[in-house]
Amino acid sequence: SATDPVGFIDNNVHGALTMLEVARLSPKLRRFILISTDEVYGPGATIHNPLVPHYRPSSPYAASKACQELIAQPYHTTFRVPLTTVTISNMFGPRQSQLAFTPQVIRKLREGSKIDVHVDRNGKPGGRHYSFVSDVAHYLIRNLHGDAHDYQSLKERLHVPGHEYVSNDDLVRILHRVSRITTPVDDIIKHVAVYDERPGHDIDYGSLAGDPEWQPFTPMYSAYHETWDWYNLHPEWLES
Repeated sequence: SATDPVGFIDNNVHGALTMLEVARLSPKLRRFILISTDEVYGPGATIHNPLVPHYRPSSPYAASKACQELIAQPYHTTFRVPLTTVTISNMFGPRQSQLAFTPQVIRKLREGSKIDVHVDRNGKPGGRHYSFVSDVAHYLIRNLHGDAHDYQSLKERLHVPGHEYVSNDDLVRILHRVSRITTPVDDIIKHVAVYDERPGHDIDYGSLAGDPEWQPFTPMYSAYHETWDWYNLHPEWLES
């Protein structure tokens, strides 16, 4: 989104608008689910009330997601589209785009390459609140049933906070341990100043205040093990 902001924002905003128009013209639609991101709230923000979001996006990507949320809302209030906006912290797991940090770490560990880890001006590595993708999927399937015409049952917004905060250094260390690669991990990690390398990148985010029913059931270490094993069985995914 930093290299092509116009094309990226145009795609995300008009893509959402097209889907909302389809929803508006589909009277039997039971639910329209908009998946959003904690990045719309900006660095370090903790939102305690998901019904009153405070947008502070740093990147064109985050801004495009905030635009999707704002465009979707009048489709709910004006056109009665049964909308639920779901804001999720970072996820990881099988089939994730290799542009994401976890698959990049796995690819570079397999290749024996150095792994760039962004740090702030004080040398502190960034990090994210992570959840395993299967846990999030099961939670959404369980909670997003309901009748489009029963507005009392409609959850307008859901926050799905990350299961656990993991710094980028620790993420590399966890996957290094899972991989059983013998090269010392300190010889693999290369700290890079985020403000020189990636302008507009948020070093971290606050923890979302979410539904107390959201209880991930996969232990984090097991989830990383499952993720590593999947990519090992599907190396073509890392090369696509």
